[in-house]
Amino acid sequence: MEIWFLVYYLAWTAAVLLLLWVSDIERFRNKILSRASLFGSLLIFSFDSYFRGNRGRDTQAYRDHYLFISENAGLMPDQGPYDFEVGYLYLSFIFGRLGFSFEWFSFFISAFSFVAICFMAYAFRVTRTKLFALVILSGFVFFSYNGLRQWLALLLFYLGVSFFYSQRKRFLVIIYWLGSVAFHLSSVVALATAVGFRAISRLDRLSTLLVYLISIPALVLIFYLSLDVLTGLLGYKVYLQRINILDYSGLGFGWLAQTLLNCLLVVVLVIKRDKFGLLEYLAIMWVFLYLLSPGDQSIMRLAVYFSFAQILVFSRVDYFRDTFSLFVSISYFGLMSLQFVAAILFNAHGAILG
Repeated sequence: MEIWFLVYYLAWTAAVLLLLWVSDIERFRNKILSRASLFGSLLIFSFDSYFRGNRGRDTQAYRDHYLFISENAGLMPDQGPYDFEVGYLYLSFIFGRLGFSFEWFSFFISAFSFVAICFMAYAFRVTRTKLFALVILSGFVFFSYNGLRQWLALLLFYLGVSFFYSQRKRFLVIIYWLGSVAFHLSSVVALATAVGFRAISRLDRLSTLLVYLISIPALVLIFYLSLDVLTGLLGYKVYLQRINILDYSGLGFGWLAQTLLNCLLVVVLVIKRDKFGLLEYLAIMWVFLYLLSPGDQSIMRLAVYFSFAQILVFSRVDYFRDTFSLFVSISYFGLMSLQFVAAILFNAHGAILG
């Protein structure tokens, strides 16, 4: 089964990225071909929702909740078997009442994810192919199954970030961020960090740098010391055991690979020579969080918002600017590819395919 699952996901990834690549290169030459390729990529990307199966404990919980709501017409959204956030309760309630199966509901989530990532590519001025390659190879496609509510919260949070510097569209930031909290309360951690950055960024350059050097480790330490309180408020069970969530299928290179990726991220922040903005701030938060507690599931669940920032930061790098940038880029994609293959083998268990 695992070998067929590996073949399927490698072929799926190649098809999605190939069509996106055609869409990107034909964007200004042949709009019909570009749009057709983009739509084809959306269908293939969303088609995977039919093969997610029961990968992960939470995936089964989402399926059970959806079926329970769908099959009991007299129930209200908050009368399901699980105490989810209001955003997910009403979204699943609406789709269930409209008669859609869980597979079609998952298809819609995947399609929304595709559109949201495409918009991020436009907002952050990167090619869709590059951003999707990083999102897929990073394993977020698997996280979007088992961490469905948090994945939606993450997407809405970064849609808000895309308008972060727009004075005229500040209301969109508020709407997206309220939506993020409605799908997963853990997003308040990312929101608080972003708001704090806004206050810090108004200082002069030297003061800002000093505050960065002090505030990031301080925030990480506060997260760690108040973990019991945070997880209690956000409805998490505190996992006392320390396990490496990236150590897929006992392969053992998860921690080393992620540590090297973090080192490359720091190098990227140095070679970019751009203004240090919100994305960079969030990415550095991820590095500190991972160094402090690489195997604590509770803190990693809170840190997933910052993990996504490193993808957006790296997607904005000019890979071919010089030899060193190319070397860093090849190393980064190589490490992420190894982790992706390991994630495929790990997630083969519980899948429908095979």
